[in-house]
Amino acid sequence: MREDKVKGKISLKAYAKINLFLEIESKRKDGFHNIQSLFAKVSLCDRIIISRSGKRGINLKIKDNSNLGDIPVEGNIVYKACLSFFKTFNITPDANIYLEKNIPVGAGLGGGSSDCACALKGLSAIYSIDYSNPKLFDMAKSLGSDVPFFWHDYSLASCCGRGERVEKVGIKSKMPAILIIWPDIFISTKSVYENFKIGFKNEIKKNILKMRNFISILESGSDSIDFSKYLFNRFENYVFKRYPSLNRIKSVIDKASLPCIMSGSGSSLIVFSYDIEDLKKLYSKISTLHKSIFLAKFI
Repeated sequence: MREDKVKGKISLKAYAKINLFLEIESKRKDGFHNIQSLFAKVSLCDRIIISRSGKRGINLKIKDNSNLGDIPVEGNIVYKACLSFFKTFNITPDANIYLEKNIPVGAGLGGGSSDCACALKGLSAIYSIDYSNPKLFDMAKSLGSDVPFFWHDYSLASCCGRGERVEKVGIKSKMPAILIIWPDIFISTKSVYENFKIGFKNEIKKNILKMRNFISILESGSDSIDFSKYLFNRFENYVFKRYPSLNRIKSVIDKASLPCIMSGSGSSLIVFSYDIEDLKKLYSKISTLHKSIFLAKFI
């Protein structure tokens, strides 16, 4: 979250995330799953402006530059976050909220969760609620498994449990530029979690060790990292079989010999290179097929 604040008004950038690593350890008794993942914030972002209106109610206006579509305002996670905030702190709502939506929905980029965290942070600033109040973090956890990552001002973090246990990873190594490709496919996170196949225990242990090695490399101060050795997403096998068009894009990326991973439960593909010209060339090839392609960087 980045913010610009004037009296009674706050403007925030809600950054997208990508998963550099995602393994599923087990299914929990509460129906959720225990994950081991590396989350990274990237420069693609939504924008939220919050101010007090002086009139009772929550007035949410949305500029949709992505694929949000005709979702009712009351169904938006920012609106739900506002309702939870005002109810929890027994505050009469009088908020104007403007949401500029740039991050695709159903893309594995955490846009809704980032919006939610920024809304809670912005409201706490406007209504003078201490940021360290545990009720705020409890709200963040209840509104979505990815929201706790965005609640923390970490560029990169390891996340486990449902995603609520967040540990900062200090990046000292040089990070590559990235290309985010959203192939115009909405993928339901719930559907992916219900249908993927969990790995064998020994395989999961080896993968978690690989993630820890990846963290050590990121913290080492290396001038360049061979990302292809460490990237992993448990969901890729299921999603690539379910959506063959992703395989077609992946084959174009493979011809460019660049590291690539699907983010989250899909459908975005993330490509890495220390030479931005490589990404620009790939951008030119894929932009004839898909409009939602973003050159970005790690935050």
